[in-house]
Amino acid sequence: MQADTGTLQKLRQDGIYAYDPSALRNAISCLCMYNYRHEMGLVLKNPKPNYALDFGSSGHKSLEVWENTKRTDSEAIRTFIDMFKSNEEPPGIGKTGKELQATYSTIYGCSLLTAYFNKYRDDRRQIVDVELTLAEELIPGVYLCGRIDKIMKGRLLTFSDYKFTKYPDRHLTLPNLQFLTYDFLVSKLTGEKVSGELDLLGISKTKSPDDILTRVPFEYTNVHRKAWKDSVLYLVDKINKCRENNYWPQSWQCQPYFKDCIYLPLCQAVDEGLRQALVSSMFDVSFWDPFDVVD
Repeated sequence: MQADTGTLQKLRQDGIYAYDPSALRNAISCLCMYNYRHEMGLVLKNPKPNYALDFGSSGHKSLEVWENTKRTDSEAIRTFIDMFKSNEEPPGIGKTGKELQATYSTIYGCSLLTAYFNKYRDDRRQIVDVELTLAEELIPGVYLCGRIDKIMKGRLLTFSDYKFTKYPDRHLTLPNLQFLTYDFLVSKLTGEKVSGELDLLGISKTKSPDDILTRVPFEYTNVHRKAWKDSVLYLVDKINKCRENNYWPQSWQCQPYFKDCIYLPLCQAVDEGLRQALVSSMFDVSFWDPFDVVD
C-alpha cells in the first residue's frame, strides 16, 4: 500500500512497528544505537553539517523534478541549485595554506546531473511513478516500508535507485537488504514480477562525471528472496525481544566510518544520572521518518 508518516504512526499506535532498511541496518550495527535512535527518537540538538546527505537529497529531488517535467534539464538543475547552494561544502585549507577544492560543490553537482541527463535521456521506458512511499506486511504484525526512487515499465516492471557516492565500487546488488526490500514492496503492491536497477552517480575530485556514471541492472530469484525474508524475520525477532526485556546490548561499533557514534557519550556515562543529563542537554526527540531521508 502507498504510505506516509501518518500510516506509520497509526501502525505504531496499534502496537505494530514498521521497519525500513536504514533502521534494520542500524539494528545490525548496534542494538543499543538502534534503541537511542528508533525507540527513543534521540537526535542531536546541534548536528554537524552533513554535506554528503544534503548533496544526495538535492540530487534525488532534482532527478524527481527531471522525470516529472518530462526531462526538462533546466528545471531539474534549478531545483538542485536552490536546495544545495546554501548548504554546499566550503573549500578546505591544505597544510601549505592553499585552498582545497570541496568535494560536494554546486558546480560539480550540476555537472554530474547534466552528464546523467545526457546519458539516459533516450531511455524510453514508461515512468510509472517516482518517489513512491510504500508499506507492506511481510508476515502478520511485521511491516516493511521504504521510498522507491523510480518505477519503470519495460520488459519487466523495474524499480530504480540512485546513489550519489564517492565509493561506487562498494555497492553490491546481491545480497542487498535495501534492494531486496524494495523488490518485495513493489511486487507486493503490483502483483508483478519485478527487476531492479542501480544508478551510481559517482563523486570525485579527479574524474569526470561521464567516466564514473554507471547503471547496474539486477534480478532476484526465490532463493535470494527466501534468504532475505528469513534474515529479516530473525532480526525483527531480536528487536522484539530487546523491546520486551527493555535491554539493548552494545556491539561496540562505536566509530562507524572512523567517526564517533553520536550516542557514544551516553555509553561512556559513569552513572545513570549523568546519562540522563546528557540526553537532556545533547538531544531532542524526533522519531525516525523513513520517508523523509534519502538512503
